[in-house]
Amino acid sequence: MTEESDAILDAIREEIAENTADAPTVPGLYKMPCGECFVDYWIGPDGVEHWAVPGDPASYTRESIAVARHGDAGWQRMYTLAEASELLGLSGGS
Repeated sequence: MTEESDAILDAIREEIAENTADAPTVPGLYKMPCGECFVDYWIGPDGVEHWAVPGDPASYTRESIAVARHGDAGWQRMYTLAEASELLGLSGGS
């Protein structure tokens, strides 16, 4: 590799690391920084993070979502799964 390609790879790695650190840490449905894409983030009973894009059967990781992140708007949490259950009357309360 050349010095130039090493610098480009380092810049890409740095951007991915920054985007990964900036990704949500509280489960919920989020609008991504582009303002048009959504991602659902939850932690399973086994403690493993799960990331899903509505309408896409693929499974994602924090890192793969970070690679796809684009836009400057920041993450916007739409609601948590508990809030959605409550809105739909599925919370089990009286």
